Amino acid sequence: MRYLFLFLASCLLAGPAYSEPVSLDGAIQTALLNNASVKEARSLQQSAREGVKKNRADFLPKASATYSYTRLNDAPFQRAGGVQRTVGDADNYHWDMTLVQPLFTGFGLSSRYGISKADAKISHLSLSQTVQDVIRDVKTAYYEALLAERIQKVAQDKVKTLAAQEKDAQGFFDHGVIPKNDLLKSKIALAAAIQEKEKARADVLMARSRLAVIMGQPLDIKLSLTPVDTSITFTVPLKDLFSQALANRPELLILNQGLSKIETSVKAAQSAYYPDVSLVGRYEQNGDNPAATDNDFTNDSNTSVSVQASWTFFEWGKTRADTARARHEVRAFREKIKAAEDRVKLEVRQEVLNLGVQKKNIATAGKALEQARENFRITKNQYLQQVTTSTEVLDAQTYLAGAESDYYKALYGYMIARTRLDRAVGRKIGDGHLYSSRR
Repeated sequence: MRYLFLFLASCLLAGPAYSEPVSLDGAIQTALLNNASVKEARSLQQSAREGVKKNRADFLPKASATYSYTRLNDAPFQRAGGVQRTVGDADNYHWDMTLVQPLFTGFGLSSRYGISKADAKISHLSLSQTVQDVIRDVKTAYYEALLAERIQKVAQDKVKTLAAQEKDAQGFFDHGVIPKNDLLKSKIALAAAIQEKEKARADVLMARSRLAVIMGQPLDIKLSLTPVDTSITFTVPLKDLFSQALANRPELLILNQGLSKIETSVKAAQSAYYPDVSLVGRYEQNGDNPAATDNDFTNDSNTSVSVQASWTFFEWGKTRADTARARHEVRAFREKIKAAEDRVKLEVRQEVLNLGVQKKNIATAGKALEQARENFRITKNQYLQQVTTSTEVLDAQTYLAGAESDYYKALYGYMIARTRLDRAVGRKIGDGHLYSSRR
């Protein structure tokens, strides 16, 4: 029983075996839980949140305590009229507790708190950016793996077709209908197809491994992928895509938060122009014993409340230079945002064009596939009636395999292009597609 328990525990710790097919949504959810980049971004987000707590604590009072012991060689004394009188102990114990509440820091505390809040927002947006990147990568790898499986199926069908062709050629040759070189052409084509099939099999394994890595799973995990909806959608609201991208792209939102952070740093630099004012409360004990409770010469305890102000009003232009530097950084950052917005618009336009190209390629490849299938059917029948040669059949089969591969490449190329456009406009998971149409 103990061994059975250990076996089941090891299976659970080993992670999912994916005996059931993995859907695209399931792959995305697994990646969002296990991808190293997402985990890193979440940890950085937690770190930034702690930074906010740290700077918020600066507004609260700070308590401190000190304890000291001083041993004098001679007890303090005074002389009056030639008479010496002891006025203190040789052993002096002192302890105190101090409470300091900041009242005004020239907006320094509030500025640092604002900067930490901007850092927290940036870390949140960075996590969103990482999530969108991982979703894009998972979907792209998923489609590429499905494409590799399709190409493998085309290669397998090609081997079966050429094996049948080689068998027919062998029969014709045995009956003296065709010359030997026609038979050899069929055998050579079959051998080449078998090599293509092996390469296609390796490509499938590699594509699945790439997907597994993005999902945060072992390289050798067995993934069984569920087919996806490959309906063609292409009603794209072009007039809205730019505005959606500018409003949703995490990269631009991060830059805007960065601008807010730098603008706050201007206030932080200007805080040096003002004094720091604090309310200070203090309790102290002085005595000749370790508890500082015995004092024969003065009161053993005292309490005080005071307002303290410190002001460095001249630093040879350092504060003015810091303020000017921060303002220059603000202007530079605004230009950086404009350049980033232009790049985002260009990226969106590029992905829209790519999507249009892939849609047209699907239509062209679909017609070519229909023609290739009909051409192969006609050529095969002609060969069986011996009104054409093996070369024509082999060429027709090559055209057919190429047309099938081109069609699936265009189809999954469209899916990948749509995924990239989703990312370009900052689409979040669960938003639904930006496009609608029917195949």
